[in-house]
Amino acid sequence: SWTISDLYLVELEVQQHVLPSLWSTKKEFLKLGTCPVVSGRCKMLNPPNRCQSDSQCAGAEKCCDTGCGLVTAKPGTCPLIVSTCRMINPPDKCKEDHDCTGPMKCCMSFCGKECLQPNQGTTLGQYF
Repeated sequence: SWTISDLYLVELEVQQHVLPSLWSTKKEFLKLGTCPVVSGRCKMLNPPNRCQSDSQCAGAEKCCDTGCGLVTAKPGTCPLIVSTCRMINPPDKCKEDHDCTGPMKCCMSFCGKECLQPNQGTTLGQYF
């Protein structure tokens, strides 16, 4: 049975463009959109998680598995990189989306990771 506070939470989630599905006893929920399928393995034994569920991420951000821990990811997809520099282990200017301002995402660029504008037309839907 629903209580007034449960209905308020559902209304709040709908206002924030999230889908109140898969409710647990902790009232956790999944937001709209999908995280990418993880390929590859992490070199760390116990990678840190920066989030546990979507409810810990602001706005339209989602908690996504990178293959090396869970991180808060901004909506949108990174631009396709056609070529890369020859430098071995180029320096990264960011590590994750949270290091970037506004809608910018931490993406692989020509030479290392940097904050870039996500592809147009993917504001809600796919992450990374």
